[in-house]
Amino acid sequence: MYKDVYVNVLALPPEINEAPKEEERTVDGRTVTLTCRVFGVPKPQVKWIRNKMELTGGRYTTMANGDLAIKDVNFLDAGNYTCFAQNKFGSTSASGRLVVNEVRWC
Repeated sequence: MYKDVYVNVLALPPEINEAPKEEERTVDGRTVTLTCRVFGVPKPQVKWIRNKMELTGGRYTTMANGDLAIKDVNFLDAGNYTCFAQNKFGSTSASGRLVVNEVRWC
């Protein structure tokens, strides 16, 4: 007895479903999260780049969903951030800007 079997192998290049905000604002000393929600098959690897350097370890955490958390934000963290998603079928990126304001006590 023979049967016909069809196998669909899902293969999709990365897509950014929720890109970083054009401008994210926070105050110094806080933890801020920059959004980068991606989809693709296989699951894309997400890297965050700033000033041509990958942000890893220390105060920077790339979360499982692709977002970047920055602890104890300071004024030097202000600037442009790029989310870069890649799998074996392609890559894509999106950028946003972080603005860090001073805490003002009244």
